[in-house]
Amino acid sequence: MTDQPVSNSSNPHIPPIIDFEASGLDMEMSYPISVGIATSDVNYYAIIKPKSDWTHWCVDAERIHKIPRYHLVEYGLPTAEVVKNIERLLPSNRTIFSDNPSWDGFWATRLGLTNFVIANVKDLAPPNNRRQLKRIAEAIRADGHFCHHRAIDDAITLRLAVIHLWGE
Repeated sequence: MTDQPVSNSSNPHIPPIIDFEASGLDMEMSYPISVGIATSDVNYYAIIKPKSDWTHWCVDAERIHKIPRYHLVEYGLPTAEVVKNIERLLPSNRTIFSDNPSWDGFWATRLGLTNFVIANVKDLAPPNNRRQLKRIAEAIRADGHFCHHRAIDDAITLRLAVIHLWGE
């Protein structure tokens, strides 16, 4: 399934966390291939169907995210539908958080999401524990329930790490 809302009702004070996977890291030609958002109410995940002029493909990136291009073409949602779903999920002019705001901001803009500010997820952690966020996220992933470089899993893992650091 390419569009997966999942209940997530705990910790309503933690803002949404977003993550993208991409066709590569070429600033001119690469594009977002999947997006995951973890909020207090729902998790959202979508595989993104490439636009007709989105033809770049990096085999090394595919090895990392494990999503073949044919899967995007066959099962992905059109970009306009993904944007509409995200805009329904998140109010405009809202700050959302990411572990890599510059790249995720770039992918959001390329997708067509322009009504959001993307800030660093480290800003959500207690000031004295910010350096531990990555280590906690890796420990959460180590239990085998979440895959690194799967957009929804990375967003959920970051949210759980922030919750852990606040001791909730």
